[in-house]
Amino acid sequence: MQNNALNRDGNADTEGVLSQQELTNIRMYWRAANFVSLCLMSVKSSDFLKGKLTQAHLKEFPSALWGCIPAINMVYAHVSRLTGKYGEKIAVVNGSGHGLEASLANAFLNGSLLEYYPSISEGGLDSLLREYEFNPKFQVAAGCPGTVQSGLELGHSLAHAYGLVLDNPDLIVCCLIGDGEAETGPLTAAWFSHLYRNSQKDGIVLPVINLNGYKSAARTQLSTLSTEQLRSLMKGLGYRAHIVQGTDPELVHMEFAGAMEKALAEIEEARGRLQNLPSDEMYLPCLILKTPKGWTAPKLVGAETFEGTARTSLPSGFRFLEVERDLKLLERWLHSYTPAKVLAKNGTLLPELKTLLACGDARAELAPCTNAGSTETRLVLPEPAEFNSSSSEITMGHLLSSYLGRIIAENDDTFRLFSSHGVNTSYYFEQILENTSRIFSPDIDSTAAVPVPTAGRVMEILSQHTAQGWLEGYIQSGRHGVFLCSEQYVSIVDSMLQRFLQWLADCKKVHWRKAIPSLNYLISSTNWLKGQTDQFMPSAFFNILFDDSEGLTKIYLPADKQTALACLQKVLMSVNCVNAVLVEPEAKNDWLDAASAQAHVSAGIGIWDFACHGNTSRPDLVMLCAGATASEETVAAASIVKMLLPELAIRVVNVCNPKKLLPNQSGDEGLGEAEFNALFPELSPVIAALPWPAGLITTLVSMRFAGRSLKMHHWSPRYPRVEKVPPTAVERFQLVRSVLASVPCDEKRKAAAEANLQCMIEEFYL
Repeated sequence: MQNNALNRDGNADTEGVLSQQELTNIRMYWRAANFVSLCLMSVKSSDFLKGKLTQAHLKEFPSALWGCIPAINMVYAHVSRLTGKYGEKIAVVNGSGHGLEASLANAFLNGSLLEYYPSISEGGLDSLLREYEFNPKFQVAAGCPGTVQSGLELGHSLAHAYGLVLDNPDLIVCCLIGDGEAETGPLTAAWFSHLYRNSQKDGIVLPVINLNGYKSAARTQLSTLSTEQLRSLMKGLGYRAHIVQGTDPELVHMEFAGAMEKALAEIEEARGRLQNLPSDEMYLPCLILKTPKGWTAPKLVGAETFEGTARTSLPSGFRFLEVERDLKLLERWLHSYTPAKVLAKNGTLLPELKTLLACGDARAELAPCTNAGSTETRLVLPEPAEFNSSSSEITMGHLLSSYLGRIIAENDDTFRLFSSHGVNTSYYFEQILENTSRIFSPDIDSTAAVPVPTAGRVMEILSQHTAQGWLEGYIQSGRHGVFLCSEQYVSIVDSMLQRFLQWLADCKKVHWRKAIPSLNYLISSTNWLKGQTDQFMPSAFFNILFDDSEGLTKIYLPADKQTALACLQKVLMSVNCVNAVLVEPEAKNDWLDAASAQAHVSAGIGIWDFACHGNTSRPDLVMLCAGATASEETVAAASIVKMLLPELAIRVVNVCNPKKLLPNQSGDEGLGEAEFNALFPELSPVIAALPWPAGLITTLVSMRFAGRSLKMHHWSPRYPRVEKVPPTAVERFQLVRSVLASVPCDEKRKAAAEANLQCMIEEFYL
């Protein structure tokens, strides 16, 4: 490997990196990739190569989003060259917003696409173009080998890349970052990911920023910085920037080859380090590729400049308003890549051009980390029955901490915790740190007295986008994890959740995609704590989970400690879905033993016999509850009703999976009519206590009880911070009042019961 590929100032030395034949071959490959990419964007058949391009050859909706395509193709070409030359394990994460055609083109040319879609090999380029035009699975990133994200929501590529390399020490991930994407908050926070890297256990990410000057319609901030400013910026973030810029393809290829060689040499040096301290000897490499927006496109379209402008990334940039003129322009553009010199008759790559590229399993598109890993990893999960929950001093948070700590101890290379808050605060899971530690880089101050651990399994960063991005990359490479977060702030990742659900839905339609461990949220709710001054419960996150027609989401609301363990065990055994377990760390409820809790979680809903009273086969009233506090208040309310009106038959139903209350067609999780009526007899009033504010979820639940007597109690931000309790609050005495108002009763008996209730209230709040 050549270590002198760049000068000390970070500029490329071009001499000796590529032979003339290698340069010719890689340029021809790049032209082939550009040609196939442009074909995918504009035409539905390659028949135009036999004659004249006509309107009949055009796709129904041609795309003009060419801006980043040539740069993506250049990165793929040089990654493939290095992989073939040195045998490195290199995967590619493409963060550009519009680059699927480039990813497909490279997968087609190097043959990796044909490994998954053998039918394309017979028809060659024509088959690829037909599939891309008419087959929906080819029109999404999940259908392309080597992809781990849709790319439609910018900012998450770098976090995904770092998630892939965790516990993959031999892996290099080349992460292509668009300069528009580089302006986003999630991407900015993800630059610090290298500080969490353990050189003994983790691989290395090679970021490549494509500075082409524009995002969709305006200049980008990074493109306005000078070369020195760019280097200083990256140095402050812990990277040594190697900058390649130009418009001449031959020179850029030579310089980029030198930059890639130097970066690989620096990666080899970094692999043996214990830490990545910010010093001249310990920077990680980063490449900056400065080429024109829409490089190699026509200089002009009509009278307007096209190449080098934002118009190459606008859907309206190439509109075929003047059909004859634009057809000729597109035809010249396609032929400018000399397809006859780089492709065989069926449109596949000429054999002599493949000699410079990676082959077999070394191709980036076939990297196991992009498809659930090379082997299936199963977690070693302890049995919940091994954990004593009977002590009143043990909280739900403490028990979950012990359980997670045991999982960490028994799955050292396949399980991590990702957190956006301090796991050792009183409201979270401090016992976890008795079994492991956080991982991050030591303080720059070498005189620091407290040693900082680097081999822990807890990755903590305040950016929720980065924490979830790490986890998404980690599970897509076949490993397991949990995202610890606060209920008050979980809606920060609402859009990420939606994108990941769409990704899972797309992957389900692709036959060769393996199952991946589920994305698991362990959400801590502190809104019920007395004296809590920062009460906020965003409902959008849970609305997304409820509004799922693909059956990809699960929600769990454990009411007691053993049920919380059973929920966590279940979600960690699941695949291909998103699980959210909402827990109240300070809760001490201990009603169910381990076996009963597992049965309850498996069913999702059930009658709690211990809280019922009277002839519950024909109940006068049903009390429905979910979550720790709401269930505690409901059980207490049922007990009060028993004292006030012992003749009433009260059935208590607890729901652990609230989607059971939805109609059966909702992802096939909802109860059927017979099951629903068995739990909630049509003539029995229902008093419901749910741990959410009034909104979409309470509305959906109310719809299931349409035509029945239902009184809904929900979380209110005014309780328990103020003395005046809202009548709809989840509070035991308000629940009892609803019971008294809902059941037929002798007026004198009811008046006496209300008087006794008032005495209880005064005594309780004394």
